[in-house]
Amino acid sequence: MPDNPAFSCCNNADCYPTEIKSVDGKIYAKRREDGKYILIPSQKIERNRDNPDGRNHLCAPPPGFAKNPVDTVYCFALGGAPGAGCVGAAWPVWDRGDGPSRLSVA
Repeated sequence: MPDNPAFSCCNNADCYPTEIKSVDGKIYAKRREDGKYILIPSQKIERNRDNPDGRNHLCAPPPGFAKNPVDTVYCFALGGAPGAGCVGAAWPVWDRGDGPSRLSVA
């Protein structure tokens, strides 16, 4: 997990390609089970590993999964191709320069 590198968040049951949208500088990803866009906490965004297929991927339990709080996110990988899986015209991009990470719209 991005916020705990000793643990993996990914498995075939929890992770899937998804659409995203950016609202007020925050990323929301579409959950496959109910189509709800859920907030992606910044500490759950993978920044240290490449995304192999260039698409956005959400790793999260289904809604109502008993052991997790509502709208839990295990991890999230932002796609690398402009427009891939993006909802709307703007494409959110992470600034990976020497400064603090921030979401900008390219």
